Amino acid sequence: MDRPLITATVLATHLAGRISPTDPRLQAAAEGASAAIRAYCNWHVAPVAKQTLILDGPGGVELDLPTMRVSSIMRIHNNNRLISPQDYSWSQLGNVRLHGGVWTTRYRGVTVTLTHGLPQAPDVIQVGLAVAARHLANPTGVVREQAGQVAVQYTAGTGDASGGFGLLGSEEQILNNYRITTP
Repeated sequence: MDRPLITATVLATHLAGRISPTDPRLQAAAEGASAAIRAYCNWHVAPVAKQTLILDGPGGVELDLPTMRVSSIMRIHNNNRLISPQDYSWSQLGNVRLHGGVWTTRYRGVTVTLTHGLPQAPDVIQVGLAVAARHLANPTGVVREQAGQVAVQYTAGTGDASGGFGLLGSEEQILNNYRITTP
């Protein structure tokens, strides 16, 4: 499992005493905000970590990894066959070119063990802190309450994020620098 982008300790410091550092909700909020950012960006983002990715085979000689920063590739299996490092080359941006063969077209047919991620991403961390703090302040997403004749209104979701782990439009703009779009 990935380490969260932000930790409960960093979140507690960010909240400057508004929530006790021992409050168990901090860990869940840090993990939820991290998961929301990674889901939006479609990759691990940060910190640098070793992972094994299981990917659909693209056919052809080019394989695009879901990453923007590869540090090393330890091993690749193509259709359950270990590929020798001499038989492929890779870029830091996550492209792998197979020499003298083609990638399988099988779903989940390529397995890549690599080290990837950004060592630091302060703007991503700030987004994570904002998302986690918003969640802790309003976990249900209520944007309006009324006592007479009872009325409650919940947030519409991403873009109007007042509860849960939704992202604001300004946060999405920041994260777009780290987002991998899939065809």
